[in-house]
Amino acid sequence: MDIQRIRYFLEVVRQKNFTRAAKLCRISQPSLSQQIMKLEGEVGGSLLLRKRGNIELTEHGQIFLQFASAIMAEVQTAEEFIRDSQGKTKKAIRIGAIPTVAPYLIPKVFKLIKTKLPDARLELVEGVTPTLADALRNGHLDFALLSPHSATENGTESLLLLEDPLILTLPKDHSSEKKKKISIAQLNKEKALLLEQTHCLSEQSESYCEAVGIKPQFIMRATQIDTLLGLVEQGMGFTFTPKIAIPHHRHRKVSYHTMAGKPYQREIRLYWMKRHVLSRMHQSVIHSLTT
Repeated sequence: MDIQRIRYFLEVVRQKNFTRAAKLCRISQPSLSQQIMKLEGEVGGSLLLRKRGNIELTEHGQIFLQFASAIMAEVQTAEEFIRDSQGKTKKAIRIGAIPTVAPYLIPKVFKLIKTKLPDARLELVEGVTPTLADALRNGHLDFALLSPHSATENGTESLLLLEDPLILTLPKDHSSEKKKKISIAQLNKEKALLLEQTHCLSEQSESYCEAVGIKPQFIMRATQIDTLLGLVEQGMGFTFTPKIAIPHHRHRKVSYHTMAGKPYQREIRLYWMKRHVLSRMHQSVIHSLTT
């Protein structure tokens, strides 16, 4: 099987468009289509479907994508080993992070990595979980800082960095503001303020509300944690704030409370693609965050 054809396939999947993929691969579109057809002949089935200008994976393609991603991860490990052995300049270490983690954890993570790898060139990519998970699988990221999600389960390994409690956040003048612990009954029929549904923190907050029986009147959406806290400050409703974010938003006049019963918390993990042999770079980054 031709490795270059696998590269082409992964780029088409990433771009969801033959024209863009061909441009990035520096090959003509007819040639790219021909290479994909040859790859389909090798694997014994159709991999891609063209639909309304976009590309979708067939069922066969979805299965093959897992193998293709694993193959390219091993190829990248071999390429990194060769660069290390020849003393060539190391490529940038590309780390993705979700927006509800990046501002609060990335500076510390980068500092720890630099302690272990002072000459490393670090690149940050912020995005929502599905986008970063795709980039990780397609080889466009080396690592991703995520809160566990089904999109990251296949073909990855991870390191738990911390458990981050979600803290109930109320306006300063709320009737329950002076209570350290708030009961579920006190939040029923309140207004919930959450991030847009593309954020895993929103999904986690909604799941918690459903699990413990909180039934808010309605949900207002925002794209940033500080926007939510500004709305809470103005008495528009309540939200859940990750504990790691609280020191960065002290300017907001809100109050923080724990929920009665078992507190809810999310895990924050460093993800990378599963490989038979980890490159020196991967080993060094992981080691820097475990010591």
